Amino acid sequence: VTKQVTNQVTIPVENGSEVTNLSVEESEVDLSELECRILNLVQTNSEVTFVWIAEELRVSRKHIAACMKTLKEKGMIVRRGNNRKGYWEVKRKR
Repeated sequence: VTKQVTNQVTIPVENGSEVTNLSVEESEVDLSELECRILNLVQTNSEVTFVWIAEELRVSRKHIAACMKTLKEKGMIVRRGNNRKGYWEVKRKR
């Protein structure tokens, strides 16, 4: 099961002396059910660890690491800070 995620982006556009907002759809992203569940956990607690997510979802830590890598490549999440004291930031809302 995959879900598609579409973001609406508002871009200010100058038209003479007026500034109007133009809505543009970003590209759609296919997410697996597991990726959606991981995103939900990261949105709830940005300081989650791979081990904690693996225990919550009852899958291996390596599987979580692979999914997180895929989510980063898809532009859904980004890691801020270092591995010890950093946190996850969700870039696109589902």
